[in-house]
Amino acid sequence: DTAKPGYTPLAYPYCVSGLGPGCGSGTPDISTSIAGGGAYGSVQIELTSDLVLTITNTGTGTLNISGASFTSGGTYWSIASQTCGATLGAGLSCIYTLRFKPTLPGSLTGNFRITSDAPSSPTNTSVSGTGKGVAQVAP
Repeated sequence: DTAKPGYTPLAYPYCVSGLGPGCGSGTPDISTSIAGGGAYGSVQIELTSDLVLTITNTGTGTLNISGASFTSGGTYWSIASQTCGATLGAGLSCIYTLRFKPTLPGSLTGNFRITSDAPSSPTNTSVSGTGKGVAQVAP
């Protein structure tokens, strides 16, 4: 087989606008993996460090993601960027880049929660880091 000019093959299994074998009509399931096991190590106060959380739909149907946020840990944690949308086809992955910005010295922990239609929902990912240095006090 030869491809026609302008043809770009899709990664298999693909899911485009709800169509394709990657969309599936079976049951979705979710798997998560975070770089460094979620441990940011020591980060200078007021500086940032990022870790990538990979979400994979290990099921046979489309995964519907209804929420993704930090449920604990205060203002030290945020979503820096993401490639995840509201749906994720079977066998496909997306990422959340999770940012740690300590404003106080000491050990800090947080929890990132993804809510979806997977049977195991919600899915929780623990994160931890240590703020190092001295906090600046405004005059």
